Amino acid sequence: MKRIVFLLFVVISILGCKKDADNSTSETLSGKWTTGGYDLQLYNSSGVEVSHLIADAIKTYWTFDNKQVKISTDINMNVIVSDYTLKRNADTRILSFSNPDVAVKQADWRIEEQTDKHMRITSRITDKNLLAYGDNKTAAYGILSIYLSKE
Repeated sequence: MKRIVFLLFVVISILGCKKDADNSTSETLSGKWTTGGYDLQLYNSSGVEVSHLIADAIKTYWTFDNKQVKISTDINMNVIVSDYTLKRNADTRILSFSNPDVAVKQADWRIEEQTDKHMRITSRITDKNLLAYGDNKTAAYGILSIYLSKE
């Protein structure tokens, strides 16, 4: 009898445990986008901004289809190709690249703003090489923004 009660308890416990529902949905991007600049904000460990760099770097072209992005420039013949996923969870959209060479070795980017013609993506930077500022100072983290315009 004890064995039956124990087995019944185990079965009820297993059935009572359910995996949280994944409320995210998949999306895609399409078309050719061009970089319009970069913005790097550096912060100390208290979250105070210690440096803000705005750059108008080499123009890059990001061509999205349903599964891949191809990134090229006018001055380099090499094309970087990566699979990507775009997940929406509530109001957050996360763009993830399988190839770490796509955008500053950052795999995950958050789409902060997007219209038919403009998109701003951001990523939290923790690579110490990118966090240097001033006279031998290093920020705790940074937020890199990439501004894209659709052609």
